[in-house]
Amino acid sequence: MTSNENFIVVRNTNEEEEDVNISQNNDYNILNYRSSNENRENENNSTIFRKEILGFSIGHFYNDLCSCMWFTYLMVFLEKVLHFSSKKSGFLMLVGQVADGLSTPTVGFLSDGGYIPNFLKQFGKRVSWHLIGTVAVGISFPFIFSGCWFCQNLSEWIKMLYLIICISLFQFGWASVQISHLALIPEMSTCQAIRTSMQSFRYAFSMIANVLVFTLLYYLFQTDEKPEIIDENDLKNFSRAGLILTIIGLSTSFLFYLLTKSHWKISNIQNNEISILQNENNNIYNNNRMIWYKWFKNFQYYLITILYMLCRLNVNVSQVYFPFYIIITLKMSKSYVAILPLIIYISSFFCSIFIGIPWISKKLNKKTTFMFGVFIAILNCVFFYCNHKNLTFILVIFMGISQSILLVSSISLTADLINKNTESGAFVYGSMSLFDKFSNGIIFQIIETLNPNCVSTKEANIDCSQFYRDILIFIPGFCGIVMFIILLILIPQKIGKRDNDIENEILIENDYIEDLKNIKFVAGTLGLRILNGSCYEIAHTWNPNCELAIIDAVYDGLVFSFKTYFPLYFIASLAAKKNLKKAINYKLFVNSIRSTIFLTCNMCFYVYGICCLHKLLGFTTVPTTGILTASIASFLAILIENPYRRHALAIYLTNLATETLYRQGIEHGYLPRIPYGEIIPFSIGLGGLMYYYQKKKLDGFLNKIIEFIFRNKDNEEIKENKYYNIKKITYCLKYLRENFGKSKNCTHKNSCLSRSIEGSIKNFWWGLLASIFLAVIGNIKKLPRKPINFLTSIFTKKLLKIPIFFSIIPSIQNTVQCLLNKYIPEKYKHLNPIIGASISGLSFPLFPNLSISLYFLWKFIETFYKDMMEKEYFPRIKYWKVLLYTISTGYVLSIAVFEPHLLRKGYYNFLDKLTGQKIRQFNRRIFDHIVRFGLNSNKLYESKTILIDTKYALINPAFYLNT
Repeated sequence: MTSNENFIVVRNTNEEEEDVNISQNNDYNILNYRSSNENRENENNSTIFRKEILGFSIGHFYNDLCSCMWFTYLMVFLEKVLHFSSKKSGFLMLVGQVADGLSTPTVGFLSDGGYIPNFLKQFGKRVSWHLIGTVAVGISFPFIFSGCWFCQNLSEWIKMLYLIICISLFQFGWASVQISHLALIPEMSTCQAIRTSMQSFRYAFSMIANVLVFTLLYYLFQTDEKPEIIDENDLKNFSRAGLILTIIGLSTSFLFYLLTKSHWKISNIQNNEISILQNENNNIYNNNRMIWYKWFKNFQYYLITILYMLCRLNVNVSQVYFPFYIIITLKMSKSYVAILPLIIYISSFFCSIFIGIPWISKKLNKKTTFMFGVFIAILNCVFFYCNHKNLTFILVIFMGISQSILLVSSISLTADLINKNTESGAFVYGSMSLFDKFSNGIIFQIIETLNPNCVSTKEANIDCSQFYRDILIFIPGFCGIVMFIILLILIPQKIGKRDNDIENEILIENDYIEDLKNIKFVAGTLGLRILNGSCYEIAHTWNPNCELAIIDAVYDGLVFSFKTYFPLYFIASLAAKKNLKKAINYKLFVNSIRSTIFLTCNMCFYVYGICCLHKLLGFTTVPTTGILTASIASFLAILIENPYRRHALAIYLTNLATETLYRQGIEHGYLPRIPYGEIIPFSIGLGGLMYYYQKKKLDGFLNKIIEFIFRNKDNEEIKENKYYNIKKITYCLKYLRENFGKSKNCTHKNSCLSRSIEGSIKNFWWGLLASIFLAVIGNIKKLPRKPINFLTSIFTKKLLKIPIFFSIIPSIQNTVQCLLNKYIPEKYKHLNPIIGASISGLSFPLFPNLSISLYFLWKFIETFYKDMMEKEYFPRIKYWKVLLYTISTGYVLSIAVFEPHLLRKGYYNFLDKLTGQKIRQFNRRIFDHIVRFGLNSNKLYESKTILIDTKYALINPAFYLNT
């Protein structure tokens, strides 16, 4: 820039950022000329863009019709209709992808350079190539799905040569339309919101095209003589579909040329204006101009190219092999080959319409939206792993949402990368498409090479079924993980920023603020309150550095965890081996270390997740500091733990989470406080377990618990003269057994009264022993110092609570059962033990422990689900333990941070020791006194003062630490 020029940044009402170079050499014609054009554009902005966005949106409609047929049905057509082998089918797909890949950068280079025939120059360089591509597609696409009608009796290689020629011409035309259409986006508007809307509506019409294809194929398949299977008789259906889609596609392309005709004139005016300004400001323009080879020096170009490639690979692999998954893996009829993809694209359509609304697209952060789409894509892989027909319709809806978000976001980020360097925009799209097509073609060829021979044998069908399921799990899943990593790299970067771009340097802070406002708007729309504090003053107050804070937590966690787990594993090993030398072995240390790492990672991943989300969003909400981050941390941690321990952990944490949720509901007034309300889940649990005990469907451990509690066997009665030689006891037993009667429906051998009392006596003594043992363990520290206090602490009134509780349960159950046996008809006899067990829950006030109540309830729910799963009423969820642990632990950890007074005291003390008292240093004061989140965090403020270094704080600690 010369010394006599000023550079001014102007943000107009449409939030379009334009640079105006004002020369002071009395050359006001340029400025006046540009200003007049700006005024004219602002006046006609709504008129121009309403018509042109509609015209632009249908400009790719024919391509989308062909693309849907190509990716969804080509492989099925080649293998099932033309009977080509998997390898040859994969080779033809590879030929098409290579032809497309080579055509895209070539067309992009020719389009950017304006290399077009003279008779087409009136259409402009972009629309001209669009027209060339439309003609090429129109004369080739119908013949691909018609078969080689003139070479029926010739060799298969002649048929392949015919298809190669048609496919190559089709892919050249398809690439010409795609690249020229995408290159129109940054040329038609510089407004980011309008660009996103154009991309979304373009994708919406793409969804309409797909819906049209699937509806047409569904109609053709249903009217066919064999609606169940796809075979050579379906050639006529595919031929008709190709011809009908070509007629529709050519009609919409004609509308595209009509509706965008006004853009050609405006484009010429803008090109003349740019050329005048370029002559005046040649130095600046040359510095900012991106010639095609300069893109290879741009690091963001490579990252976004990989993102674009992985998005397309994710979508295309799902699209190509989903029909095989429907037919072979799920064994559905061929009508579902049209119905299920139709649902995918309907959900995609509504999703793209939603994110394409201008005021919504302005508020959505592109990277966060992209991340959300990646998360759903990975979730789809989990659904595929479950492989259950009942989940298929949920799966296809999520597939549609993820595909819509991924495709729109990838194209939107590409447009941001191009920014104002539209002179080489077609090359960028073309080169990205080159990598996309090549990778797709190579992957398809590899898949088809590995494809098992799907013959009629049972073993081959099982292999094929597993093969297509694995394809839809691992390839999209791998793409999702890599996309997630790339997005993490791109989060702190400004997309489209050049090293020598002065304007972007000036506007980068403003753009960051705008993005932050947009994310906050979305959070506010969802009802989330925002806290503008750093992760240091909210979470890891013991160290302002995120990495060092996590290292501090790791040390404390490892020490405590190893102290906890090693003795437990040692005792278990000693009990199993019954030999000290054999008990201390390699497996003992491996299991101890593995569980130690698992327990430590729960908290460390939690803190790390809070920091990552804060850096990503720029602010904090309750979910990002609480259950969302804690659930992710718990999921990663449980994958480390031994699989055989996951069941016990899942049940324990679910029990704890339910107990905490119940307390929180009462605390906040969502649930009424019912006196002795714990009786309800306890009674339901006992009754349900008794039902399954009678059905003999309880596992060994639960079966023994029920037998122990209710004394359901005759041999559980007191055995006279064997253990008890006191005559009075023997006399009492005989009196109870012989002098009282029993109902004819009762199966026990002695009287009903003795049945009720004898089981209670045994339970009383076992309960007394357990109560003494627990009292000794709880007061063992007092023994060396004050032995008298130790004894007085043990022998208190509380000592009798457990024995009385355990003795009353069988007494009530047996009494009620005997009464029902006497008065209820025999045909209802099987219900009597269940009713008795449920009524025995009335003993719960004698020992009101909510944890015990919920334990029996959840054990009943677990048994019930297993029973329904065996009857195939409920789906078999393979990793239900991981899922249950993830949700439960995520909730419990979030409560430990926000409202720890609701947690079971013993578990909070456990977390306190695990973290080296760092759980106390989570700054819950800030949530109560800066933003009212509706939490009761102030009910447990530890006495330890939290020290905040104001140098790293965004909120003055004086507002909340002195309260």
